[in-house]
Amino acid sequence: QGKLDDSEWEIMKNHPEIGANILKKSSYLKELAEIVLFHHERFDGKGYPMGKIGTEIPLGSRIIAICDSIDAMTSNRCYRKSLSFEDCFNQIQINLGKMYDPEIGKLVLENWNKIIEIINKHNSKFIYRGVPNKDYKLLPSLHRDPSLGGVGDYGNFYEDFIKEISKEFKGLINGTEIF
Repeated sequence: QGKLDDSEWEIMKNHPEIGANILKKSSYLKELAEIVLFHHERFDGKGYPMGKIGTEIPLGSRIIAICDSIDAMTSNRCYRKSLSFEDCFNQIQINLGKMYDPEIGKLVLENWNKIIEIINKHNSKFIYRGVPNKDYKLLPSLHRDPSLGGVGDYGNFYEDFIKEISKEFKGLINGTEIF
């Protein structure tokens, strides 16, 4: 319990490569391998696993990075409580051009109410011990731990987030179609 120590952190940083290797083995999912591999790169080059910078990071990875961060920030962790939507918004704003592609981040912030709708939509689908969970602060830790009685489809949150991003922002990022 608690924050990871240095050796645990180094092990954890292998998960993008492990995930990418798993996806490469699937004829249906191998195209996603590169996106997964680089989703923890930072726009300023201080991420992992390769320290890619800016637009060297695949566009899909830059989108997943912000989606994953929103999910992580609004999730309870063993070492901290979830952040409010306002605090999450502020953290994204502070980290534009550092952790996040500033254009993608700006578009997400400009459409923040839509992002909250997506999160709330998925939170209402999760169940805790047979009772629908409407409290977004409880949801993420519950659905990741079946022993707590949580069930849900984690992947659909990301799928809806990406669909919404691509629908709302199509062609807005340097004229590039997102997906």
